[in-house]
Amino acid sequence: MPISRRTATAAAAVLAVALTACSSDSNGAGSTELAKAMSSVNGAGAAKTEFQFGDMKRLRELGIADPKAKPVIDARWQLVVSYGAGRFTSLSIGLSKLIALDILATDTMVTIGTPPNTAVRISGGVEKTAVTAKLKALGAKPRTFGGTSGLSLAPDNAINRMPALANPGLLNDLNQVVVDDDSMTMSPNGATLQQALGNRSSLLDADGYRDLADCLGDVIGADIRPAPPSDRNAAVYAVGVRDPGTKAGPDREVVCVLPRKGNSGAVHAAFAKNLALSAPDPITRAPISQYLAKSKVGSIGEAVQAVLTAKSKTPIGYALGSLLRGALPVLDGSCQPKPTRRC
Repeated sequence: MPISRRTATAAAAVLAVALTACSSDSNGAGSTELAKAMSSVNGAGAAKTEFQFGDMKRLRELGIADPKAKPVIDARWQLVVSYGAGRFTSLSIGLSKLIALDILATDTMVTIGTPPNTAVRISGGVEKTAVTAKLKALGAKPRTFGGTSGLSLAPDNAINRMPALANPGLLNDLNQVVVDDDSMTMSPNGATLQQALGNRSSLLDADGYRDLADCLGDVIGADIRPAPPSDRNAAVYAVGVRDPGTKAGPDREVVCVLPRKGNSGAVHAAFAKNLALSAPDPITRAPISQYLAKSKVGSIGEAVQAVLTAKSKTPIGYALGSLLRGALPVLDGSCQPKPTRRC
């Protein structure tokens, strides 16, 4: 008896779900440092426009970021070390002299938002007395942020042209600051600063974001941001680099997508096709096998997941690079690459 089209479609759907369940990889998420960081910030406003996380403590323990080594940062991991604190990491030496903050000696780093509504929170390795004294020497005055005592170096979103700050490019990053016993939070304006200090209705509890945290798993760096409106398949992107356990451990990166309603199957199929080792990279058009040794596609809750194993001796950060280069709409099947290299 011939199989009806409806029966065949239903069978294919069941098979796809079964294959997806077998290939998913949550890497022991749940109470990860990433999940804790997501639960510590307000889930509306700035964090929804972008959320970055970096675990400097683990990078230091792995020997990837070592203040005593030369170079200080392992060249393969250069892009990953910027997760969480962005250019504050590249200014590490200068910040140590300027405000007594040694980024490489901290524990975790979080950035929420996009300019000018951004805030950076550094946890661990912050000496409150020393940092406060340096800020006051630069002219910081007391200010309260929603009941939390802090310091202000300039009006909200103002450009601070003081040479000590302007020369390294800190034009408004330190306008508003809160320094606690072991953390420091900075923002161009007080409203965004408060979103990084408070967790009422946290980012982890936002629709689908807990699935993204589970999908990324135990990462030492992550970037979560909404997909552009032109991306017909994805609503939110998340990329991260897994903790390899040791410096010689497996170098795995993760790409996770919260699909638009009804588009989960399309993203899953596109990932399987476009992240196959024989597929061309959306930007360079070179085979992905030049960068990756393995790729595996699956799902975690609502999130579609691709776990990528980096090729030995290649720079770590293919997933983040794909996000920064605008390649994810190609990988998730929303568009084809153009000569301009953007969709």
